[in-house]
Parts: sequence; structure tokens; C-alpha cells
Amino acid sequence: MFVDGHCETDLAACRAVEIAVPTRGQIRDIGPGVSHKAQIVQLYLWGLQFTEIELRTRYSESAIKRYLADFRQIAALYARGASVPEIRAASGRSASLISEYIALYERARREFPSAPRLADLLEVARRGSKKGDPR
Repeated sequence: MFVDGHCETDLAACRAVEIAVPTRGQIRDIGPGVSHKAQIVQLYLWGLQFTEIELRTRYSESAIKRYLADFRQIAALYARGASVPEIRAASGRSASLISEYIALYERARREFPSAPRLADLLEVARRGSKKGDPR
């Protein structure tokens, strides 16, 4: 798109000067969904093994472990009473991902009170863990 003779690629700048730039999500009425990261963590919390998660999602074991480590950090901070801005500063993750992980954490606590995998992840967070260790 050209604005005042310049190629404008920043969607926010276009909207700031009231230039409508419809996105794919608006055109197809696709609302914000749950990220693939939260879906992968949820599969793990439900008890699926890494190989099953890899087959379903086509993500590598190292990526899955990274998402679990992020979830563990965010859930542990949240469980200690940290706010989203505090968690964001400590984790470097987006507010939307943090919100998804908090919702997933709360859902796991409600629906699976004994949730062994959630308890295991949080126990590792309390003890400290080796980088990349999901358990």
C-alpha cells in the first residue's frame, strides 16, 4: 500500500491515519485462536507422550520441551502471585501467550485436580531444572 508516495507496510500506521487494511482474519471471520504452543502443552497435560504429540502437531521434541519449559516458568510465576506484566518481564513472552498459559493452568487445576503432569512441571519449577528438561 502507498501512503503519501511511500510504501507503508505497518498495519498500525495505516490504521492510525484511518486507512482500512482488512486482514485475513477479518475477511474470513477468524477470531484469535489458541496458539499452537498452548495446544501442545495441553496435549502434554492430558497425558500424551512426546511421540504422540510430535505426530499430531508435527513439532519436534526439542520444540515441545521448549514450550513446556516456558509454560512451567509462567505457571510457577503465576502460582506465586506474579502479575502478567511481571511474568512478561521475567519470561520475555507475549502477554497473549502468558494469558493462554494462565488459562490452561487454571483449566488443568479445575478439571484435573490431581493433574500429575501439572504437579510434576510445577515441582521442577520449585526445585530448579536443567535447561530443556520438561519434567
